[in-house]
This record gives sequence, structure tokens and C-alpha cells, in this order.
Amino acid sequence: MICKKCNNEVDGDFKFCPVCGAVYEEEPAETEAPDSAVEENVTKPEPKKPEKVVEYKKGYVSKLGVLVFFGVIVVFGLIALIVSCNSCNSSGAQAPASAPVTANSQVEKPTMPQKNDATQAAQTEAQTQDAQTTAASTAETQAPTEKIVEKSADNIYTNSKYSWTVTYPDEYADGIIAGENENGDTTFYVKSIKEASSNPGYGRLFVICAAKTDISGIYADAELLSNSGDNYFVAVYSSDAPYDAQDAEEYAKYKAIIPDMVSSFKAG
Repeated sequence: MICKKCNNEVDGDFKFCPVCGAVYEEEPAETEAPDSAVEENVTKPEPKKPEKVVEYKKGYVSKLGVLVFFGVIVVFGLIALIVSCNSCNSSGAQAPASAPVTANSQVEKPTMPQKNDATQAAQTEAQTQDAQTTAASTAETQAPTEKIVEKSADNIYTNSKYSWTVTYPDEYADGIIAGENENGDTTFYVKSIKEASSNPGYGRLFVICAAKTDISGIYADAELLSNSGDNYFVAVYSSDAPYDAQDAEEYAKYKAIIPDMVSSFKAG
């Protein structure tokens, strides 16, 4: 071996150098670590924690079953209630009275069902019939706003609204008066009978009325005189006896000149 102090080679196993006397310390022999120690230094993976198993308490399953049972009963009860309400509505049960409508409350307008073409056509025809009936009623009775319109010097009456004319026969001109309402309809009267009676329709000879459609077909005795522009002019004759018994002879005299008056009609 070599002395670490004097660097002399020394033969044999000495605990001190025979040359310089240096004392040798025994160095521990290097030993290899066992395989088990190496394995212990390797980081071992942590074992997985076992999943927590939920243990059902005693009686939990039975309670859950009871809740499900009552839940099913409630659902079927609601279904039966809805069905019974629908049955009441379909059988025509009256709805409760609504709250009174105030100035600030909003009233919901009902939605009107849509009508097919046939229904609309029927309603249009019905409205036309109503308009014709109204015109007929006006023609048969004296309007409250009727005013007397005088004839001209040459015995010609001119309608104020539509400007059509009718000529009175000269012999009877002074015995005829014309009453015109706000719609432009004119009623011709026997003057003496009208002025002597309190009945507003007495003395009536015939009526010439204006309408948007031909209304002559809805009267028992009527005649279409002219279709001028948007208006139809129709002569409607009296269907009753607009006079008292003592005036029958006078009325018959003037009734005989109605055809001459109607034939003299001229559209404006």
C-alpha cells in the first residue's frame, strides 16, 4: 500500500507507516446496497382509495316506495281533475261573472271566427235585403224630416238632391203637392186630402225613391224608372187606401193621372 503521508510503498498490512510512523485508519469497506434498499427508495404509487359505498339505511327503500306510490296517486288525481273541467266547459257551463269594467281597465275584444266565401256572400245578400227593406219602408211612409217642395211656374217638380223632374198635368197641377225627405225620396200627394187629415200618409199617390240597387222587385207594385250613375230611381205605388171613405172619389180622380206623371220622369 502507499502511505498517504510520506508516499512510500509499504508492504504488508500495517496500522501505521514503518517509515514515517503515520497511523492508518481503517476505512470501512464499501458495500453495495442490497436490492431491497434500492427498491425502498423508489417512490411507490399511492394506492387508490376504495370508493365509498353508500350503505342504505334500514327502511330507506320502503320509504322511497311509499313516496313513489303517493306521487302516482297525485298525478292521476290531477289528470282526472283536468278531464272533469274540460267536460264541464264542453257541456256549456256558464263562466263566472267577470269583474266590472272600469275606465282604466282594458277590455279584450273577442276574436271573430273567419267566415268562408259562402257565409260572406249570404251576409252580403242579407245586408242588401236590409237596405232594400229600409228604402221600402221610407217609400211607404212619410219621413219625419219631409218638407214640401213647390212646383215651378210651368208645373214641373225638380228634385232638390238628384235633379230629376216630373211634370204635373195642367188641370190637376194646383191639387198636387210634393214632400221631399233628406234622402232625396219624393212622395206626391193629393193636396186636399193630405191637408185635411192628421194621418201623415193620407193623400199619397206614389213615391219616387233613390237606391243603390234595384229595389223594384221587392214591392207588389213598383217600377224602375232610371238607372243614372250609381243610383236607381224607382216609382212605388200605394198598396193601401191612403184616404178616408169620404175622400175616395177625390182620390180616384188624381190616381188616374199617376201614369202620366210617371211617364214624364226625366233623370237629372
